[in-house]
Amino acid sequence: MTTKSKTFQKMDCIYGSRCYDAFDTTYTCNIYDHECKYNIGFASGERSKGFMADDVITFVLDHQSVLVTFGCGKDQSSGRSSFSNRYSGLVGLGRRLKVGSYSLPSQFGADLMSICLPWFYSGKGSSLRSSLSFHITPWRRTTSAKLLINQKFPLFYFVNLYKIFIGDKLLPVHPSWWKFTKGGRKSGVTVDTGTTITNFPLDLYIVFRYLFRREVGDIPVVKGPHKSLDTCYKDDPKGRPLYFPDVKLYFGEVNQKNMLLLSKERVMIHFTGYYCLAFKGWNRSHSVLGSTQLQGIGLTFDTFESTLSFDLDACG
Repeated sequence: MTTKSKTFQKMDCIYGSRCYDAFDTTYTCNIYDHECKYNIGFASGERSKGFMADDVITFVLDHQSVLVTFGCGKDQSSGRSSFSNRYSGLVGLGRRLKVGSYSLPSQFGADLMSICLPWFYSGKGSSLRSSLSFHITPWRRTTSAKLLINQKFPLFYFVNLYKIFIGDKLLPVHPSWWKFTKGGRKSGVTVDTGTTITNFPLDLYIVFRYLFRREVGDIPVVKGPHKSLDTCYKDDPKGRPLYFPDVKLYFGEVNQKNMLLLSKERVMIHFTGYYCLAFKGWNRSHSVLGSTQLQGIGLTFDTFESTLSFDLDACG
């Protein structure tokens, strides 16, 4: 998007009617310049401030032109952390709401959304068939999680994660870690393509990390290049491949049809000279399944059927 577009227009929150300041404190209407301003923080500490605007975009495949509302960022440096320079922008893909949301599913009236995320660190990006579609999906629905509705956080995609295995070992944690409390988000699991690395509550992560290290075996843990990643291993000096266990996520029950198998780049991030576990702990009571674990997977979000389906390696 560019402000030089002939169809670009700032949202007028006085004479217009689509500034959602009455529904969400993220937005405020400035009565002096008529701008609908936004101020949004993200779970990983970044913050963006700016104003809302409209423009017309044309889809390449069907040549259909639609009016899209979006935020123009003017300040991206007020948060606890900064956005990665890998990003050129952010797209809101929250669940469809009939009113009060600018997410693309809400704007397009879409209960069905399919996504293919790029490979971030493996150098496969040039050959990836990345995509984002609404109303249709090209992916098979062989493995599915159930999408759960949380009335307090209606935009989030909560899923029914049931058990985690590292290799063939069950992660020994209480099932309550995976369930959100009624009317709140004290726990539970969300899927967020805007979060890079999967986050677990710190106490849960410590158990996950311990079991993972035990399954790796005798390879010594070393200090890695990023302080937020605390389970790293050096490349073998003789170039021999290192073995790291798979991570299996089961949704609803322990059943092959409900299992998402994570391996290789979806478990370990390879930096120069190091492999680091692509999971971390944080001081929150809910878990977020991030995009490193979902890269290269054909994702189908179906809020009408309340399912999130995974087509493994469909777009790798």
